[in-house]
Amino acid sequence: MNRRVFYFAVAMCGLLLLGCNDIRKDSILDVNVDINKVMNLPYSQLSPDEQKAKLEQESIDFLNECNAIKDLSTIKTIEYLAELFDISNPDIPDPHTEVSSVKEIFDLTGVYGVYTWNASSRKWTQSNSSTELKFVFPAKKGVTSNNASLSVKTENSGVTFTESWWDYEYEGGQWNEVKRETVYYLPKSATGVLTIDNKEAAKIDFGAEYKDKKEVPATAVYKMNADGYEYWWKVEKAKESKVSMKFSHNNKSLLEGMAKSGAKVDEIVDLVKEDDYDYDDIYNRLGKADAYLKLMNNLMVVYTVDVEKYAKELDAIYEWEDNKWEDIDWNTSSYWTQYGQLHKERAEKDAKAFNDFMKASLVSFKDNYKIADLVAKSEKTGERWDNYQWNSTYNYWDWSWHFSEIKLYDIYEVNIYLKFGDGSLIEASVYFGEGFNELERKWEEFIDAFDW
Repeated sequence: MNRRVFYFAVAMCGLLLLGCNDIRKDSILDVNVDINKVMNLPYSQLSPDEQKAKLEQESIDFLNECNAIKDLSTIKTIEYLAELFDISNPDIPDPHTEVSSVKEIFDLTGVYGVYTWNASSRKWTQSNSSTELKFVFPAKKGVTSNNASLSVKTENSGVTFTESWWDYEYEGGQWNEVKRETVYYLPKSATGVLTIDNKEAAKIDFGAEYKDKKEVPATAVYKMNADGYEYWWKVEKAKESKVSMKFSHNNKSLLEGMAKSGAKVDEIVDLVKEDDYDYDDIYNRLGKADAYLKLMNNLMVVYTVDVEKYAKELDAIYEWEDNKWEDIDWNTSSYWTQYGQLHKERAEKDAKAFNDFMKASLVSFKDNYKIADLVAKSEKTGERWDNYQWNSTYNYWDWSWHFSEIKLYDIYEVNIYLKFGDGSLIEASVYFGEGFNELERKWEEFIDAFDW
């Protein structure tokens, strides 16, 4: 995995979703939050403006913690390996013909070989190995020796996943459609070790347990350590499936999240594989879900969603809109009026579906209070105008055309609002888009460090 991309994504996710955090220190592979309890916390007594100042400072604290990431030698080394893959893709034995990204290395099982970067030819050279898949390369641009390596060892689970697609081949003077298949051997475990100057710089471990030969693991755990930073995620498939993750530095949690779902995962996968289902077959197996994302030791977003009902409602709205389109007569003078009304009603239905089936709150976990609830509103956000020619005149040189602007219809969109304890509503994009000048400056500095 390109860890520079990962760290950047983690930071951005934490800020844009404004969720997240630190929570339990008793078990590295156990994070949990009582979503219903958190969503029923009392509201903050701070005013929206006071709360904004507090949110900005906490977000800046998160960025300050993450700023050191951009200078990690491990990140720069993995970044450079990704650049080398862009220059030349190493040829990997079938069923995989080439590796084009660092992440793909960890998707391979039963593939061995040592690939060494040749600076002169700017290509990878291959030598045999019966135990590992290894890449030997310079740790950074400008280094003349191959002083870094990424080695991955995998253990096959015996479970396979077959990808099928249709292709064409030319035979007997004509093109014939043929079915192609690639069999992927899913790993039971994988261990990746990055070394720089013969010293271990990072380690990645992955383990999975499969049941009944199902492609989706019953449990899967991924863990990465580098320069005091640790990232892990865990997937548990059961009657109530759960995904949890945590990103920390020197045991201080920076980002944490968890999602639980009652979806019948195996049944959904089987239906999709058979390609013989209607949407209700999928919807009826989605159930309910809840999730949280937490930043540092405080700022947190919690969600609870009736996924089955939400999906069915969105599908019903789509069908309703499709039928409405058929009722509009394009040849009447009221066409744009009807179009605008349809646009308005669609936004109203989307907003109502969000509020009926999606509950979300912004919470101060450390201070044990709710900042605001997230609600959707349908609003007029603009107008559609067009130019229409109304007459023309001719002079010695050319025709002169005259136009007038005509309003066609109002534009409606669904906007997300923060609803505070005093009942006031502030649009989220406005609330977080103004008054965060210092945060914006620090965020831009952080992004600039990843300009590669």
